[in-house]
Amino acid sequence: MADIAILIAEEYERRVKEYQKGEDITLVSCVSVMGQRLNELSWAKVEVKTELAKRVLDPKSSFGLAALLAMKRTLYFGEFCAQRHLTYLAFLVLKHRFNATFMMEKLRGKRMMFVGDSLNRGQYVSMVCLLHRILPESAKSMETFDSLTVFRAEEYNATIEFYWAPFLLESNSDNAVIHRVTNRIVRKGSINKHGKYWLGADILVFNTYLWWLTGMKMKILKGSFDEERKDILEMETEDAYRMAMKSLVKWAQRNVDPEKTRVFFTGMSIEWGGDPNGNCYNHTSPIEDPTYWGESSRKSIMKVIGEVFSKSMVPITFLNITQLSEYRKDAHTSIYKKQWSPLTPEQIANPVTYADCVHWCLPGLQDTWNELLYTKLFYP
Repeated sequence: MADIAILIAEEYERRVKEYQKGEDITLVSCVSVMGQRLNELSWAKVEVKTELAKRVLDPKSSFGLAALLAMKRTLYFGEFCAQRHLTYLAFLVLKHRFNATFMMEKLRGKRMMFVGDSLNRGQYVSMVCLLHRILPESAKSMETFDSLTVFRAEEYNATIEFYWAPFLLESNSDNAVIHRVTNRIVRKGSINKHGKYWLGADILVFNTYLWWLTGMKMKILKGSFDEERKDILEMETEDAYRMAMKSLVKWAQRNVDPEKTRVFFTGMSIEWGGDPNGNCYNHTSPIEDPTYWGESSRKSIMKVIGEVFSKSMVPITFLNITQLSEYRKDAHTSIYKKQWSPLTPEQIANPVTYADCVHWCLPGLQDTWNELLYTKLFYP
């Protein structure tokens, strides 16, 4: 499937160059060839495949449906952007396909750490799965110490770690196991509470988003959780999130040497719980509308990230996985996940009520996030 994607990418690049020279492009022959290749995609009808090929191969098109071509491998191309009245595909993961052996050599003697919530933990597990297969059983291990999980590759003297910190700042949700609280409180200026565990990492991959969506104003603690009388103020979500991003930037500027450490931040992915057309349960194919944007993905939050990170003296590479993830309503764990409490008869009768439309299946979409991370890490 990836070979099909690469073939289309190469053909697209060639035709864009021709179009720039002012030559007319006839898509008939190319669409015919692509139609034959697309027969391998059993999820689509012939007419859908033909239309898909046209949209992907036409350099004057405004559609970015190339992602659907490799849906079964969840290999995604990226987004479209307009420049000089042309549309270009950002071929983010095509030229340098994921190579576990190459990456482990690059990680030799190094420490890679994912920091954030359960979505970042999913990306962490995905990365471990992508890499561990090349390692002998006797030369790898995984241990958990409270909020920290460490995968160790002995022969490479390398670790890939995950640290639970859903807000990055200290909060009342910091217990890595018991963290479901209805009244979430975040402590202002407390990033060092967790940040001391991130020191010395060679690669840092942060995320935080979902936990900020409480549906209400965020409660921000001034002072300590240990104080009997707590000084708590309420802030709009965007303002509270900006506070956290500024804290992250300040921490990076004080503790990260850009010559030795790379810093990444993974964007938001959608939650399907509030979709008026139903959640992710029983969906088996991606959304095909290229203009689709989910209600749970706040562009105002993305704006905050861009504004704060642009002022950082330490480069923070943003992994923009939002749009490519929006289409994957079919890729959530849905009802196929561990249930932490017994299901009620009412829930069993109506699976929509307990389908998990936040987290993602593995193997799956988060492997794609790591393809993107891999490319930006080694081929920036």
